[in-house]
Amino acid sequence: MAAMRRIRRSNKIPLNFVSRTRSRRPRIGVRREIVCVIPTPTLTSSDVSLAVEDREIPEEIICHENVVETGAVDVSAHSKRKEKLAEMWDSLRSSATQVLTEGFGLPEVKCCCEERATVRCLQCGPCSYFCPRCAVLQHKSSFFHHCPEVWNGVCFIPFDVPGLCFNQHLHLCDKQKPRSVTLFHIEGMPQTVSVTFCECEPDALTLMRLRYWPGTPKRPAVAFSFALMDWLELLLLECQVAVKDFATVLELRITASLRQMPCTIYPVLIDAFEEYRYYKGQIRSLKGVCENVSAACPACPKTEGTVTISIDGNFGLCRKKAAGSSSHGPLSGTKMFLDQSMVTNYITHYSCPTTVYRGTQQCSDFLAGNALRSNSRYSRLDETGVMGAACRHEYPICFLSLQHGERISYSVLLLEKLREKFRNHHIQFMYDIACTLKKHLMNAGRRDLLETVELAIPVFHAYGHKMACQIEFNPRSIPGFGLSDGEVLERLWSYLRRFSAMTKEMRPSHRIDVLTDALLHYARRTARNMSMLLNHSFM
Repeated sequence: MAAMRRIRRSNKIPLNFVSRTRSRRPRIGVRREIVCVIPTPTLTSSDVSLAVEDREIPEEIICHENVVETGAVDVSAHSKRKEKLAEMWDSLRSSATQVLTEGFGLPEVKCCCEERATVRCLQCGPCSYFCPRCAVLQHKSSFFHHCPEVWNGVCFIPFDVPGLCFNQHLHLCDKQKPRSVTLFHIEGMPQTVSVTFCECEPDALTLMRLRYWPGTPKRPAVAFSFALMDWLELLLLECQVAVKDFATVLELRITASLRQMPCTIYPVLIDAFEEYRYYKGQIRSLKGVCENVSAACPACPKTEGTVTISIDGNFGLCRKKAAGSSSHGPLSGTKMFLDQSMVTNYITHYSCPTTVYRGTQQCSDFLAGNALRSNSRYSRLDETGVMGAACRHEYPICFLSLQHGERISYSVLLLEKLREKFRNHHIQFMYDIACTLKKHLMNAGRRDLLETVELAIPVFHAYGHKMACQIEFNPRSIPGFGLSDGEVLERLWSYLRRFSAMTKEMRPSHRIDVLTDALLHYARRTARNMSMLLNHSFM
């Protein structure tokens, strides 16, 4: 013990050195050597051995004289698996290249009729080879949407099945007339097929019965399979693939397969796809089947109670004036977006007290609510952005297009619409400049709104305000708000902002339809993940 005290006094080793060292446990799969560095003056081996024996220091603690030695750290198990996987792929590359190269040639196989097989169909299977006669019999009626290929001595080229006829639909009529239509199936390849139409209904409806969407409403010459349109819808809503880019990919795929381009796909596809999305929306809402289906959040109270709603603006979803105008209104109507003519008329005739902006300059540097700054900022834009509301469960509720900056009148309009929608509820309203909005409503004499709405500032934005606003409007200090952070729209904008590259070049109605479909898709995804979202919120 005396020797140990001398060591501590001379080298200033902490009293809890041994306990802290022994409490550290190495991670699994990693070997560590704990090294004790003892500065001058040097110790004799007897002093060190005595100290080790007296305090029962583990053998892993190795003390050297002015020398630090660390063992090599073992490679983690994850790195070992990655290295082993890379080695296996490296050993497989040469063989894989040879096997795939052999697939471009014609093997020595025979058809079921013992004739030499020169036609293959990859849709029928990887080893499906036929003679020309059997290939026609196989694909003439049931597998007309397949793309068989014939060997020409050098490579495989498209094999056109003669006399393709598509007449297997349930609508029967005495007056039938066949006509050739180019059908695009799930793989994007076109097939010219003779379709039997009836004179008692439009040709477009007959194609719909056959699960193909017509390119035009009257005498369509091109149609797209429902499966192909479903893929395009998912690519648009999840990956933000523009219709023009998708049409370009189809054209490249068709020309790469040595097929002739039947038509310019994009002008036909853009309008047909817009109508198809409207049809899908009607089916999802059970239009004509159950008219009482509600698109409200499944977790919010329906008849009475408290709803927590956040509003915010997003200036990344603008639209250029040079993008043109629409010949008709949006097909989605007012399902998510308010009627733009009503919004424009409301903002134009809204009287805004100028005294409200003094509080904004004293409170924070936010530009929201300042009408003076937003008069001349967006001269080349027709719509400057989007403003909307969502509940605390990230379910979108109501949106509108901005034509100025984030004026306070837009938030008042949304507040009025939300109060009409939730007239039997108590509304907790969270806005980035709720303090400014409250002063505005008080100056405007809108006591009717203040009595039914409780205002708060989102948690993250509250720290940009002065201390008085943080005390009064921080949801953490207001009873009833719980753990609602009010930042749900920031998470929604992170998804919706990915459409900005395409929406700025769209027509007004087309832009509203695309954003509405995106919001409905986000709502379906939120409802599907509601259990995980609630579990995460309460953790």
